[in-house]
Amino acid sequence: MLAADLAIGASGTTNWERLCLGLPTLVVTVADNQRPVADELSRRGLVHWLGDADMVDQSRMQSALEDVLDAGLDVTWSEKCLEIVDGRGAARACAVLLAEPGMSLSVRHAELRDEATLLDWANDRATREYAFNQKPITPQEHRAWFRARLRQPDCCALYIVETTSGISLGQVRFDRRIDEWEISYCVAPLFRGRGVGQTMLEEAIRHLLKCHGNVLLFGQVKLANSASRRIFESLNFSTRVSAQDRIIYERFYSK
Repeated sequence: MLAADLAIGASGTTNWERLCLGLPTLVVTVADNQRPVADELSRRGLVHWLGDADMVDQSRMQSALEDVLDAGLDVTWSEKCLEIVDGRGAARACAVLLAEPGMSLSVRHAELRDEATLLDWANDRATREYAFNQKPITPQEHRAWFRARLRQPDCCALYIVETTSGISLGQVRFDRRIDEWEISYCVAPLFRGRGVGQTMLEEAIRHLLKCHGNVLLFGQVKLANSASRRIFESLNFSTRVSAQDRIIYERFYSK
């Protein structure tokens, strides 16, 4: 399978192995429960669904192969497959099960490859619920915003926080506002409720201090967002402003 350029197979669990390898595939359904999966994968352009086995004869198979080979294998077909299944499912499941307050974490600067992940986190239902602007973010809006932030390292520090096994746990962003920095952060949906938000924010702040020295930090939190309020208060942030819809916390950090 690894050495192949094109596969023909049933639309069962082997779908995920082929997707993980970025292997373009013509699929045939051999059971009723395979049809919804084949239909969705075909709709997304991840496979070419030829139909049920009893409807796909030698002529249909030959015609489908000729169509693909005449058109040439577009590399983006493989790329789309690789984006869906990264092969790290077991590591990700273990990371979630082992997540706990005070766990060891690492911090790195966000890169172009993080664009899709950050958009998914930003458009998660719970994230939008506690955002001050609850409108979903389009891929075009996010791309323009994200790439602009990466080009401005002096006024935006955008970090990805990971487990020691390299599983992304969330993001923390610091935006410079003249002589202070505003905190925005998001715990990845998989890790919510595991008590890792405080540790994640602490590690990101420690990284910011290494890069920028003494800093005055502040964060705006909706009154209804009790989890974020607890995190800021547990980190000894004080209340700067308490308004009808939000609390603004602040704290001065020195190296």
